[in-house]
Amino acid sequence: MTCSRACVLAVLAALTTHQANAQGSGTQTQGNAPFTLDLAGPAQEVAVTVSPDGVTLPVKVTHNGGPVPVGTAIDVNSTPNAQGNSVGVSVSIAPGTDTDAKHVLTTDANSTTILPINLYIKKFPAPGRYTVQLIIATPAVPQSPGPPAVAAIPAQQTTWRFTLTSAAEGRPATLVADNNAVTLTGASGLCLRSNSWCIVADDYPVVTVTLRDKSGNWPIEGVSARMESGVKAPARGFNTSQLTATFNGIAVTDLFMSPAAGERKIDAHGQATVTLGFKGLEPGDYTIPLRFGAANSGEDDLQKLVITLQVRPRFLAALADAIPAIIVLLLAAGVSFFATRVVSMLRQRAAFLARVRALRPAWLANEPPILPVIWLRSTLRLAESLSNRFWLTGQAEIDKRLAAAEAMLAVLDRMRQVRARIHASIHEPMVQQRAIWKLDEIQNKLGAAPLSDQDIGSFKAQLDQFDAWCDPDRTKWEDAYWRDLLPVIQARYAESKAVTLPAEAQPLATALWTRLEEKVIPKDPSATPPPLSLPEKIQAELTYQRLSILLELCRRGRERLVPQLGTGDEKPIEVVRAVVDEAWWELLKNGAAPVVEGPNSTLDPFEQFETVTFRVEPSKRPFLRGTYLMQKKLKYHWTIRIYGKSGSPSDGSEPPTLHVVSTQPQVAQYSPTAGEMHASVRIFYDGQEGPQVEDGKPVPISPTTDFKIFSKYELTDFYAFGLAAAASIFSGLALYVFKPTFTGSLQDYLSLFTWGASFDQGKNFIQSLGAYSTTTNQPPGQGGGK
Repeated sequence: MTCSRACVLAVLAALTTHQANAQGSGTQTQGNAPFTLDLAGPAQEVAVTVSPDGVTLPVKVTHNGGPVPVGTAIDVNSTPNAQGNSVGVSVSIAPGTDTDAKHVLTTDANSTTILPINLYIKKFPAPGRYTVQLIIATPAVPQSPGPPAVAAIPAQQTTWRFTLTSAAEGRPATLVADNNAVTLTGASGLCLRSNSWCIVADDYPVVTVTLRDKSGNWPIEGVSARMESGVKAPARGFNTSQLTATFNGIAVTDLFMSPAAGERKIDAHGQATVTLGFKGLEPGDYTIPLRFGAANSGEDDLQKLVITLQVRPRFLAALADAIPAIIVLLLAAGVSFFATRVVSMLRQRAAFLARVRALRPAWLANEPPILPVIWLRSTLRLAESLSNRFWLTGQAEIDKRLAAAEAMLAVLDRMRQVRARIHASIHEPMVQQRAIWKLDEIQNKLGAAPLSDQDIGSFKAQLDQFDAWCDPDRTKWEDAYWRDLLPVIQARYAESKAVTLPAEAQPLATALWTRLEEKVIPKDPSATPPPLSLPEKIQAELTYQRLSILLELCRRGRERLVPQLGTGDEKPIEVVRAVVDEAWWELLKNGAAPVVEGPNSTLDPFEQFETVTFRVEPSKRPFLRGTYLMQKKLKYHWTIRIYGKSGSPSDGSEPPTLHVVSTQPQVAQYSPTAGEMHASVRIFYDGQEGPQVEDGKPVPISPTTDFKIFSKYELTDFYAFGLAAAASIFSGLALYVFKPTFTGSLQDYLSLFTWGASFDQGKNFIQSLGAYSTTTNQPPGQGGGK
């Protein structure tokens, strides 16, 4: 027995199908049947809605055992319904044409498992449902004698039952709306009579909704609407006569009635626009649930449209309600503002006082009373006084003063630490003294004013240069000592050589020059001086100091004192220094005529709480102010009196007086009141009292502008309060008063009060966030950080 290639394929496919069926159960279901239909479910039942005028139904059948065998039979038949009617049906293998065939066979070998089939459903003979069966059977394959032997494969078949329903009876279309919830706001007009004689017409919104078929494949016929349950309206209620409608721009008399045949129709793949308007509504809140429907449409949740409408009351009534409401909102904002300010100020006052305590470390009390230390102590007293005095204003100014104090304290602390390291690292008195003098030069640059970021950076950079001086390694601080000392020795030597000295000074000057030339200043400028030991460097500094004192006496016409300096180094340096200090002290007492001078306040007058600096000036001997005596060795006992605007207390009592001791010829203080500041000073040297300098020209002090209720800083708070109050009034009127539910009851006004207060609290919260952001984003080093 011979077989073509197509025959072999059919036999193999049949064999595969037979083996699959042999492994499955005996019941023929969609899961183990030889064929599977793309439209069928597990029960092999197919329900189809078709046009009653006839239709071609394309289906695909999959052979579960491999390629579709040659000779597979496809049969269709129609079963009569309960009325005895049956629908015509025929079949073809796609692509194909309708030949009214009810039985066809596959004639060609098929390399795929899918068999495309066309079912031709004829015109329904009468309304109703019809049943059509589709049967597919494979041919039997006899046993092959082999070798190798192939077992016989029996014929197999699969049956599907189609239940056909007329589209005219099954409502295949599904009407849906593009919007299912709308919230609107309207306003009733200003009418002299209800809904008539209106000066201002009603302003009701319009709702536009688009309707279409859900799938887009079916036309929609006879669109209408109905009211759903859940209608909410004011006392007079709502009825369908208050709703107007248009369908595709054409006015509809009653959307809630079914239209005549052919009206309100939507074509397949088309849509319709329904516009809904309102009339005769009283003020209040409305909830209007609608559902759209059609004659040939099934039910669907997307057919619902819920309209939420809020109608504001008439203008005059709303205006009458607004006047007391505005008063309540203003009162709420005012109470919130002042209550918040008081609570905030109490909290901030505690924070300020805590900062003041932190800015008074124990070491500050032991610092010498130089100008920046006096200014810092004065600023802290001022901040403490202002924190106790001002509650509603001036917080920004107090914070600014504390920030300036923190910056100054940080620099002073760094200088104190450097000084302590110098004392701990350098045990040679002369080198230690040189380092302290160098540190004092930096310290003298500190004034009685806040430091900028640039100032802080500059001071830190200068203090960083003391790392070599403070190194425990002797070699490093000795090198730093000599690098600092050698240039000034060379400069002083050159200066002394360039001037003509009196005869009394010549012998001592020559001796000092000789000592320097032996070790420090080579006669040959091109020669390199030999390395010096530390004692030789110290001896060079002593020679330099003696030469400097000699030049100072000669420059100031005090040659007669030169013999007291000795002829070399036989006198201790302390005795030599005392000669010039005693000379300047006598001159200060007897011929310098010192005076107290204040700042020039003509162009820029000083205000109360503003720091004023007074200084001692030797009017007839101005050079004395720069001497070591006046800058380092004298003590100044200041008395500062503060007079009122009249120049003296009206009751004859003593004016407020402040006593301050300083080690520099200047002091910085502030006036707590407007008026005049008078300063006098008593000068002491080594326990001796010198001249007492009486009051100089008084410094006028004008009232402060920084701590007024409408100061340049606090005015912004009131601007913010005004804006917040205005916003709360407008929003409160819109959200509460102009709502139809506002009746003017106590509960309504309590709600208004809460709204106004919460609006101001929200403004305070935003301001707090801004202040916090400004503080946290401060650049490194600002505010006194180290």
